[in-house]
Amino acid sequence: MLIMKFGGTSVENAAAMHNVASIVKQHQHRKPFVVISAIAQATNLLTSIGTNAALGNMSVVQENIATFISKHVSIIEEGISSPQTQRRLKETVANVQQDLERLSQGIFFLRELSPRSLDALCVFGEYLSSLCVHEIFLEQEIPGVWLDAKKFMLTDNNFTSASPRLDEVQKRLQNILHNVEKENPIFVTQGFIGATEEGIPTTMGRESSDFTAAVLGSVLNADEIQIWTDVDGFFTADPRVIPTAKLIPHLSYAEALELADRGAKVLHPKTMLPIAEKNLPLLIRNSKNPTSAGTSVSSSRNEFATAVGVTLKNNIAIVSLIPFEQKNFSLLTEILAGILAEHKRTPLFHSAGERAHLFGFEGGKISDSFIQAFREIGSVTLVEKKSLLTIVGNNIFQSPSVVMRFMKSLADTQLHYMTMSAHRLSLAAVVNEEDALRSMVAIHKEFFEQ
Repeated sequence: MLIMKFGGTSVENAAAMHNVASIVKQHQHRKPFVVISAIAQATNLLTSIGTNAALGNMSVVQENIATFISKHVSIIEEGISSPQTQRRLKETVANVQQDLERLSQGIFFLRELSPRSLDALCVFGEYLSSLCVHEIFLEQEIPGVWLDAKKFMLTDNNFTSASPRLDEVQKRLQNILHNVEKENPIFVTQGFIGATEEGIPTTMGRESSDFTAAVLGSVLNADEIQIWTDVDGFFTADPRVIPTAKLIPHLSYAEALELADRGAKVLHPKTMLPIAEKNLPLLIRNSKNPTSAGTSVSSSRNEFATAVGVTLKNNIAIVSLIPFEQKNFSLLTEILAGILAEHKRTPLFHSAGERAHLFGFEGGKISDSFIQAFREIGSVTLVEKKSLLTIVGNNIFQSPSVVMRFMKSLADTQLHYMTMSAHRLSLAAVVNEEDALRSMVAIHKEFFEQ
């Protein structure tokens, strides 16, 4: 079985959905299981509906609902030829509009947007886009069967960042597939969404349709997973920032995970875990350029010390802690883990020396209460609005020249910290945001343009 996931820009309008149908048709003999994201910007609109309802901005809410609905009506009118199918889909869209208005009214009266309410709103993006794609498949004589992900993607109740229960997902999905009567069907379902044991809708985090595809590939023992997006694959740097960036033809699981984790916006970082566990082949392809070979990802790794790419993350905060007294290392680690869990902060990196601990956090201002919790056990220094530049590659620390070249390319840049990943796949430097782009260009030139 082949798993094919299509992202938001791959299904952004009727023409894009027809393009998806033509791509799937080429792989029809492999009985693909197709995972569909919400159309581009739909999740942003749904999130805005909830946020503005909580703030009392109901005029903005109504504008957002109208925009969300009109985008899907346009897809139906432009992408579906059957009047009966158009009418049926428009009725579904009208029901969704009523649900959005009801949910937003509830949020407005409470003046609170809970994670559960946000998930209740956000599931409608994938719901409508997958229904539209399914009907386009049928019109193009692709034997599609639409599946509701909430019926099989059982998750915990950690709303907005739910985790699937893989054994139960496998059991439920196999039972559903066993009862499908259509011959050689192509299944169409939603990424990103699931449901609790009680049937309450959940989402698994922004951009997590990739993760849905990985979970399905794992529980169904797929032959291959394909992620169809709007770029040709992984590049040596973000090609929108560095036009000279080159496509990377192959990566190991670990390299792909490190690139995604450090800022390459090609895959959701959680995607690699179930894929690597089952040793499943992964291929990243461009739906807007389907002739490109893309980037393949597998367990095969380069035994030589080679840098494969450089990434950039902005809006980084650095917290350094020097404990007041020397504690047992295990005890201190447990205390720090408790602080992180209580404040729901996951560090981008963490290095521990003999006397000090250093944490790097991505996105958003560090709260005073979080810093105060650290100050109760030691002296704290906070530095915000920095950038993290990372060079990634298998075995790069086996070659001193890689480290030397990285440092050479940053010779004219003020460095605040240097950090190495625990599994020795990357070397990173924290720099001022105003120096980040220039420094990234210098690193890329040193490693990939010689």
